[in-house]
Amino acid sequence: MADNDAGHSPDTTPQGSRAPQGAAGRWNERTTDPDSDPASRLPGRGRYGPSAAQGVARALRSMAVISQADGVALMLADGQGQLRAVGGSSAEGLDLEYAQQREQLGPAHESVAAGRPVAVADLRGHDGDGYQRLARRAAPVRAVLAVPVRVRGSAAGALNFYRRTPCHWTSDHIAVGQRLADTAADLLVRLAGTTIDHGGR
Repeated sequence: MADNDAGHSPDTTPQGSRAPQGAAGRWNERTTDPDSDPASRLPGRGRYGPSAAQGVARALRSMAVISQADGVALMLADGQGQLRAVGGSSAEGLDLEYAQQREQLGPAHESVAAGRPVAVADLRGHDGDGYQRLARRAAPVRAVLAVPVRVRGSAAGALNFYRRTPCHWTSDHIAVGQRLADTAADLLVRLAGTTIDHGGR
C-alpha cells in the first residue's frame, strides 16, 4: 500500500482505557465480562483462547507490513451492535480504537454503518466537534482508512489502517485494504469454527 499521494499538512481518556507502552500486536485484554468480548459474538460463538488471540495479533502486524501503513487495528461489534476495540498492531492502534469506542464515532463506525470503506485523510481536519475530540484522543494517529469486515454478508466490524501523518488514501490503498479485511474475516471465522461468506460490497 505504497503512499505515492500522501499529503503532509489534556488526555481525558478513562483510566485503564489506553493501551500500555510496548503493547505492539496486543489483543484487548481489558474486558472483565466475558460475554461482552466481541470475539465471542462471531458466528459459531467460538471462545478464543490465548493462542488464537496471539494469532490475530500476529496477523494484524503482518497486515501493517503488507499494507505499508503505520499500523492496523480491529474493531468488532458486540451483542448489542456496539463496536469494541479488539486488537492492534501497536499500542497507538488500540488507542485509536478506544478513542472511537469512547466517542461512538469515527471511520470504523461510518464504515460499518455504510457497508463500505471510509477514508479520512486527516482526523484533525475532519468536520465536526466529535472528530476533533477523536483526533485528540487518537494522537499521534492522523489518517485512517476503515474497511468493513464482512461475515455472512454483513459488516461485523472494521479493519482500520492508520498513519501518523495526513494521507490521501488512493484506490490502490482501498483495494489492498479490502483484500486484507477479507483475510481478517476468514481468520476470525476460522478460529470460531464456521464458514464465511463475504457477501457483496
